[in-house]
Amino acid sequence: MSGFALGPILAGSMLSQLAWHWLLAVNLPVAAIAVLGVRIGIPADAPGDLHDAPLDAPGAVLTMLMMGSTAYVLTSGVEHGWTAPLTLLAALVAVASTAGFVRRERTAEHPMLDLTLLANRTIRGAALAQLGGSVAMIGAIFALTLHFQDAYGWSPMRAGLANLPFVVTMLLATPVAEQLAARLGHRIATLVAAATLTEPGGHGLGSPARVCRHRRRNGRDDHRPANHHDHLRDRARRCDAGQPHFGRSRPQRHRAGGGH
Repeated sequence: MSGFALGPILAGSMLSQLAWHWLLAVNLPVAAIAVLGVRIGIPADAPGDLHDAPLDAPGAVLTMLMMGSTAYVLTSGVEHGWTAPLTLLAALVAVASTAGFVRRERTAEHPMLDLTLLANRTIRGAALAQLGGSVAMIGAIFALTLHFQDAYGWSPMRAGLANLPFVVTMLLATPVAEQLAARLGHRIATLVAAATLTEPGGHGLGSPARVCRHRRRNGRDDHRPANHHDHLRDRARRCDAGQPHFGRSRPQRHRAGGGH
């Protein structure tokens, strides 16, 4: 939870002063503190608790290849296009490594991830719920941070601070969710939470009317860079004209030298 609270703020403050590459160096002191904490604060395992199963090195390599190629598909798709040969090659590697990982874990004598556990309905449902919740949570914070900068023109620091109410709400809702689960059961509590998070009418942060009101209140461009996407400038013009509908035009990427 601390990562959700501090991540956008620290990243926003760093991006205000440094290039994004420096964000990769943040993990180094965190890893060093974790290693020291494990060495100092956690007692060594008893010999009787250890097993002789070898490390599933092929499974670990396939996992890294699967995650790395999947992440690169998203990066390459934005930079080079979704039908570019490099993007398609990365997607092929991602699919092949995922299939290889599943095959490896199903046939290995000592798998890194025992896929037979997913045959249990309780474990399978809990794993899917945890996966869905994590993807939704991370995706919401990521999308909101980009939305605050892209639609509102906020700085990375301000966009990071804007996520604090989201994190505080999660902290305050945790004991309420536990009480609901104890009284109503996990299924009913999940439905109540989903209904609470659903905002009818499309009047959320990203609704066209709200973004237009923000633009009219704070100026047309909201400190936009000169080379911002054409479709966003068209949105600003529509907002100034009192037309909240943004249209469906695809954005055009600006390349170095003025090309598209």
